[in-house]
Amino acid sequence: MTLSCSKKDNVIVYVAGYEKNDNKRIAIIWINGKAENLSDSLTSTIANSIYVSNNNVYVVGRAIEGQYTAKLWINGIGKSLSNGKTFAKANSVFISGSDILIAGFDRRNLFDGAIYWKNDKAIVLSDGYEANSIAALGKDIYVVGCSWSDFGFYSVAKMWKNGKGINLTDQKDPSWANSICISGKDIYIAGGEVDVNGRTIVKIWKNGKAINLTDGEFAAVANSIYVSGDDVYVAGWRYKDMFRDGKKSAVYWKNGDLIQLSDSKYNTIANSIFVLGDDVYVAGYKDGIATYWKNGKAVYLTGGKHEAEAMSIYVVNNE
Repeated sequence: MTLSCSKKDNVIVYVAGYEKNDNKRIAIIWINGKAENLSDSLTSTIANSIYVSNNNVYVVGRAIEGQYTAKLWINGIGKSLSNGKTFAKANSVFISGSDILIAGFDRRNLFDGAIYWKNDKAIVLSDGYEANSIAALGKDIYVVGCSWSDFGFYSVAKMWKNGKGINLTDQKDPSWANSICISGKDIYIAGGEVDVNGRTIVKIWKNGKAINLTDGEFAAVANSIYVSGDDVYVAGWRYKDMFRDGKKSAVYWKNGDLIQLSDSKYNTIANSIFVLGDDVYVAGYKDGIATYWKNGKAVYLTGGKHEAEAMSIYVVNNE
């Protein structure tokens, strides 16, 4: 895998995702737009998350090997995190010093599957269905995802600190936590909750305190959160109109203000957001084309012949 690029470039843009070919999805990373496959065409794979540290590129996802197998690729070299006997996948990767931290899912039974791996060692998260995102602050490891409510068969947004679970809501309505970002000593989490009227509300939690980003008029989902200085960015999607016609619009919120990334002609989703200096990068798809947006301008990673999606983005200063 090539990790360098021309010195005249100011940044290196790493994107992880997949392209579908012959009914199989192939995990791919794009480095400044150049695609590099992480698997051959014989195995169906997806890359869900990417992190770059000390010139090493870490990607996690899943492969169909037996059942779904959680995978880690380091500089293009893959290995399995699970044994292939259970349904498993890796959703998020974070590097803390010399530690490789990965959040995901490994089914234990109908209700429990939340797990994280620290340097290949699996740590089961009690009372959790799935772990969606992971980060660290010093020696503390934070994981967010969801568990099942004590009051019914629906999910509850949850955070685990060093393995101890904390509910983010009162469990009265379905909720979920999809992404975590730590800035200084502040912990930010993006997710959502269904309100008493059945409307989906995008939410962030700052140090456990909930803040609504939407009012439920438009159904919406938050997939990724990034904090830069005093600015909080959340990427996701919302339906284009209140009647939920099936078309989605890629959006992000900056300090609560909505920014749309596409017009009503296209079906788009934003999966991941990254901020470097004054530049905002968002990865997702546009009508089946793997895409990222830089400051709102679309950059197409695939040509549209095959279904493709950008799942995660990480940007490095090349100076």
